Amino acid sequence: MRRPGRKLAAVLVGMTLGAAGVVATAAPAQAAWASCPADYSCFYPQSGGGGTPWKPSTCGWHNLPFQVISVWNRGHGTIYWYNGSTYTGWSTPVGNQGSNGALSANRVNIAC
Repeated sequence: MRRPGRKLAAVLVGMTLGAAGVVATAAPAQAAWASCPADYSCFYPQSGGGGTPWKPSTCGWHNLPFQVISVWNRGHGTIYWYNGSTYTGWSTPVGNQGSNGALSANRVNIAC
């Protein structure tokens, strides 16, 4: 004879483990963005602020060291995205965080 309580217990354990998995995957994303200090613009090679960020220490023109997938502008001026000397039409105001939308860009001008 089967016990209905065993099936319910298995479902509850599965739900608990599933919820724990969601929590475990959310924490590293927050940790990734945390690598960007105040007063800097941080450029990342992976989505969600993942990977080792590039943090230019000055305003002005910069060649990007890799294809930027995500950015957090905690600096003092808007970031303008360029492909060579051609403006891509994308900019990242101070405070914006996320995908830059300008994946073809290879230069930026940080206007402070």
